[in-house]
Amino acid sequence: MAAVDRLAALWVRTAAGVALVVCPIVWWLAGAGMRGGAAAGTTALALAVPTGVAARAVRRVGRELDRQTAAAISRAEEAARSQERERHQRILHDRVLQIMEMLARGDRRFDTGVRGQVAEEAAWLRDLVETGREREPGNLVAELETLARAFALQQLRVEVNTAGLAAAGNPHDRLPRTHVSALVEATREALTNVVKHAGTDVATIRVNHGPHGLVLTIVDAGRGFDGEPAAGTGLRRSIIGRLTEVGGAVLIESAAGEGTSVELRLPIPE
Repeated sequence: MAAVDRLAALWVRTAAGVALVVCPIVWWLAGAGMRGGAAAGTTALALAVPTGVAARAVRRVGRELDRQTAAAISRAEEAARSQERERHQRILHDRVLQIMEMLARGDRRFDTGVRGQVAEEAAWLRDLVETGREREPGNLVAELETLARAFALQQLRVEVNTAGLAAAGNPHDRLPRTHVSALVEATREALTNVVKHAGTDVATIRVNHGPHGLVLTIVDAGRGFDGEPAAGTGLRRSIIGRLTEVGGAVLIESAAGEGTSVELRLPIPE
């Protein structure tokens, strides 16, 4: 947008400069025409130089506009490619890599439930590979309950409390699919971190509607940590990155021995 504004300003300044040159030319030519043919010829000859200057200025601006337009298009294409790479990296990290790490840890019984989860993830991945699109999420509450059942297979009991949404008139129904997906996948990553690092088998998801939008909080009473959390791929891309892309924000609070709270804040469109 800023590049377009600069181009427009450049064009306006050049057009004004050309007008300052051309308008006197037109005025003099008109006056010379009234005075006679010889005077007109003399005037036209005298004004040939400024006319050439104006023409060269217009050509110069045209070239500059072309150059800046090409540069702006190149930047936009690179930004789009970077965003697509980011999306692919998140997909591989959040779904494929996490499942592989769970299987590699070997601290879960490979019962029917775990095999069912692996089969479900494999079907999800196949659909992504064949269509190039992620499956669109459904209702936020239903997606969170599905997530809780999936983590139960990893021996993490997840309590989902969405009473605050019902009391506010179900505002989550107005969330675009992209926003629902961001919340669900960020929650998935936060719960994965509970399984891997918190040393507890219980977590709680609370969803409320506040004055500034929807607030989803993932809380555990695990070992916690002091200071700032390590900004690994999961936190930086899968949680903070996802919420930032849809206009949200993330607040993480923790203390050693007192558990961790991950708060996801997201404005709800009117």
